Amino acid sequence: MGPRILAWSPDGKLIAVVDRASSNGPYRIYFVSVANLEEREFTSPPAGYVADTNPAFSPDGQTLAFARWGEAVADIYLQPVAGGEARRLTSDGKRISGLAWNADGRSIIYSANRAGLFIL
Repeated sequence: MGPRILAWSPDGKLIAVVDRASSNGPYRIYFVSVANLEEREFTSPPAGYVADTNPAFSPDGQTLAFARWGEAVADIYLQPVAGGEARRLTSDGKRISGLAWNADGRSIIYSANRAGLFIL
């Protein structure tokens, strides 16, 4: 998978981290408050998915992009930081190595095996 496992919010108040609730559960994204180290679960992969990884805050801090993995492939999802449902952005079902927002927050750049070969 090669997941990126943390991201700072633009205002510096939150860190998004990837972890498991249990040793055999799926990887999820949690928010950790920098002020008091309080942790809260942000994502919870539905049945059939094994991990949410590669968190990336939008430049305005309002949205988190992340990769949601099935067994060996992923798609990118967007979810409001304030809460709400995750919305699927891609439907490629590819291996995703990283993602980032562009400076104006209108586009996401990501690395995937769209041509078939993927070398880490």
